[in-house]
Amino acid sequence: MLSFLSLMGVKMDSIKSTLDSRNNDIVRYKQSMSLNNDPDMVDKTADWLVEEFDSLDSRPFYCKVAINLPRPTIDRLAVEAKEKGKNPGGLFNYLARKEMNR
Repeated sequence: MLSFLSLMGVKMDSIKSTLDSRNNDIVRYKQSMSLNNDPDMVDKTADWLVEEFDSLDSRPFYCKVAINLPRPTIDRLAVEAKEKGKNPGGLFNYLARKEMNR
């Protein structure tokens, strides 16, 4: 039995190849935006977050955030937490955790 796509002249191999290529592009983009390749930037970002939210105890978590999220995302979450949160550090931690679990 022929599938609809094969009737339309579309080969499943070409669809899979296109999807794999797009997924690889997304992974490469996320890796290029991440700070995980530069330990100095991870430290600087974590130090900045400690200073912003006055939370030295959260530094290990901030290192994890710096490794796993691109800096523009970290900046966006920090601004959002400071603008909207009664407890900005707690809100940032919640938002960062949520973002990392996406």
